[in-house]
Amino acid sequence: RLSSSGYVFSASLPPYLASAAITAINVLEENPMLLSRLRDNISLLHK
Repeated sequence: RLSSSGYVFSASLPPYLASAAITAINVLEENPMLLSRLRDNISLLHK
């Protein structure tokens, strides 16, 4: 596991997780309305 304290600085992300993170960032950069929609949904949940 990457979450235990012994692995905080000694283990890198597996390639598939790094790739997924890069893809998610690219999607958000290409579709900024997704973040706006997410913020709107969060606001509705807090009400």
